[in-house]
Amino acid sequence: MGKKKFNLQHYEVQFERVLEVPEAKELLHKFLQKNLTEESLLFTLDVNAFKAERDTKKQAEKLLSIVNEYLVRDSERELNMEDKEREYINNVITESKQREKLDSLVAPATIFDRLYPKILNEMKQDAFARFIRSAQFTKFAYEKGEEFVKQIAIHQSLLDIQDILITPKDFESGTITDKDVKFVLSLQDDGMGWVSVRPTKEGELERHQYSYVSNAIFRQEGESGKCIIAKHTGNLPISAREMAMIVGNPLADPVLEPKIKINILKVVKAENNDNKYTCQITHNLFPIAPLMKMRESTVVKTLLHDTERRCYIRIAKSTVAYRDEYKPNKRRVQAEIYSSWIFYEVSENKCRYVCPSWADVHMHDIFNSEKFAIKFNQSRGVAVHEMFLKAIARKDEFLSETAGEMECLNDFKQRFLPDQNAVMTWTL
Repeated sequence: MGKKKFNLQHYEVQFERVLEVPEAKELLHKFLQKNLTEESLLFTLDVNAFKAERDTKKQAEKLLSIVNEYLVRDSERELNMEDKEREYINNVITESKQREKLDSLVAPATIFDRLYPKILNEMKQDAFARFIRSAQFTKFAYEKGEEFVKQIAIHQSLLDIQDILITPKDFESGTITDKDVKFVLSLQDDGMGWVSVRPTKEGELERHQYSYVSNAIFRQEGESGKCIIAKHTGNLPISAREMAMIVGNPLADPVLEPKIKINILKVVKAENNDNKYTCQITHNLFPIAPLMKMRESTVVKTLLHDTERRCYIRIAKSTVAYRDEYKPNKRRVQAEIYSSWIFYEVSENKCRYVCPSWADVHMHDIFNSEKFAIKFNQSRGVAVHEMFLKAIARKDEFLSETAGEMECLNDFKQRFLPDQNAVMTWTL
C-alpha cells in the first residue's frame, strides 16, 4: 500500500524536532556538509552536550574542545561570528584560568549563552531554511510519509494556538481559566489532523455519532510525552440548554460516567481575574483494568455559555492545587485528565455535541499508541452517545436550574450576561 497523499506545504518543519529524529538529523547534517556550513550545527550539538554533562572534568574537556574547534582563528570549523563574542569567551577562559585547571569546570557554565542563540538563529534563518526548501528534503519527506513528517513538523492549523497549548502549570491552577476555554474551543477545528476512527463507507447514511483521534500537539514543546486527543461528535434530540443542565447535575453522573466514582468536595466562587469563573471541585476515582491500581484525580469543573458560538461549554481538568487540602492516596496512581462537553444550539429540541478529551493514566506504551487509541475510541464514542441518550430518557430526574454545576453557570450569567442583550465569547 502506498503512502497517503498529503501537502508538505501545510506543515512547518521545526529545527528542534529534526534534531530529535535520527533520519532527519542525518539528512540535515549531510546537506550542511555538502554546502560547507556544518560547523553551526555541530557547534549547537556540542554546546547542548556540554550543558547536559554533569561530570565537572568532562565539562572542562568539552568546553575547551568547543573553544579550540569553533572559536580559534583559522581552525578547521571556525565559526563566523562577531569579534566581540570571540573576545568575550576568550576573556572568560583566561580570567578563570580554565586552561590551567583541567580537572574541573571553573569557567561559568553560561559561557556560551550569548553566542549560542545568535549562531542558532542565523542557522535557522539561512542554512536550515534552505534545507527544508531543498528538493532533497522534499523528496525525503514525501517518501517517508505524513506520519513521519508529523514527528518533525507542525501543521499550519496548529500554529495559531501555540500560545494556548497546555503546560504543567495549567494543572497547578485551582480554577478554569480563559486559556482553558480557548484551548478546548480550538479543538473544535476540523483541520487539526483529526483522523476518523471509523471512516464513512461509500453509500452509508449519515450516522448519529462520529469519533476522531489526533496526534496534534497537546503540550508545549519539551513537555512529557506524545499525547493522543480524542473527539466525539453527534446530534441529540434535546436543546443545548437542557443538555447542559443534565451534564451539570451530579445526579446524572452515574448515567454519564458509570465507571467513575465522583465525590463533590467544594465550590470555589469567582472573585477576580485570577479566579474568574465559579468552579466545582470533585474527587474522581476510576479503575483501569483488573489487578491494576486505581486511578484518581482531583478535578476542577465549570459550566459556561458562549453567546456568539451559541453553545454551552462544560470543562473538567485535573489539578494539584488542592493536594494539601485533599491528600492523594499513595496506593493509587494520580491521573491527569482534560475534557470538555460542548453543546451547540441547533433548534428548540436538537443540539450538536463536540466532546474533545485527553487523559494521562501513566500507561504511555499502550495509551499513546495510535492503533490502540483508534480501537478504544471506536467503542468509547458509541458509549458516550448512548450515555447521553440514556440521560435524556430520564431528563425529568435531572433538569434543575440550580443543581451541581448549574451554580457555576448561574454565577457566570450574573457576572457576564446580566441581560438578554449581553454578549460573551472567547476570541482565539
